[in-house]
Amino acid sequence: RRSPPPPPQPPPPSCSYADPRELAIVIDSSGSVGKAAFDKTVVALADFIGHMCHKFECGGPETRIAVLRYGSQVKEVFNFQYSGTVHNNKAKIVSDIKSRTTYLAGFAGST
Repeated sequence: RRSPPPPPQPPPPSCSYADPRELAIVIDSSGSVGKAAFDKTVVALADFIGHMCHKFECGGPETRIAVLRYGSQVKEVFNFQYSGTVHNNKAKIVSDIKSRTTYLAGFAGST
């Protein structure tokens, strides 16, 4: 006698594009990273955010982004409230990431 097949599993919950999202990014700018590597990271981050903004509306209530950097201290580049004011302006968000995310040069080994 064969066992009956298992009951069908319910589908996994879906992530709707209508659901609000918050993305917080923390960047290491300590002395152990170095300015050249930090600058490459900022460019890669801006590219990542730019690509992400093709999938989601960036800024406003739909997808809010915050960026922090740390070295020997933590500095806020911009917070969720700021990115909420540049509703769906990918160019502004990417430009602000590049211009506002500066190297802090914290002490090497202190992070």
